[in-house]
Amino acid sequence: MLVIGTILLLAIVAMIDLHQPAELQSHLGKNLNLIINGNYREMFYIITRKLQMQSRVINYTIFGWVLLGALLASLYVIFRPGKVLSGIRNTFPYIYKGLKGLIIAAVVAIIFNDSGLTAAASLFIYSMLIIGYYHGERRFIPTR
Repeated sequence: MLVIGTILLLAIVAMIDLHQPAELQSHLGKNLNLIINGNYREMFYIITRKLQMQSRVINYTIFGWVLLGALLASLYVIFRPGKVLSGIRNTFPYIYKGLKGLIIAAVVAIIFNDSGLTAAASLFIYSMLIIGYYHGERRFIPTR
């Protein structure tokens, strides 16, 4: 229901935005106009420019590369889970799905968002907190 509600809300906002004059449209309305008019090449250029901008932000300090490396490692680990993530997946399957969603959302944010590195870092923090909490709690659970 949450996904359907989100899609419905986005569709309503997009329709309202499309009916405004071009000068008042948001990025969503302008990009939808490009798709409606068949300007797919322009959409490709927009995504390319966003990726170039992200690469400049990543190259600004070493921390951008650290985040990107950690994000790529997380992608690998989430789809090939080790001991800790297998424990989370088996014990708390919904938390594992949430972790997978956070990591995928971070990658999507880097590709499509203007401040994607900041959004990815924020999402990444939540996923690492969940894993850290689970790992810390597991130490204090008595084994039989």
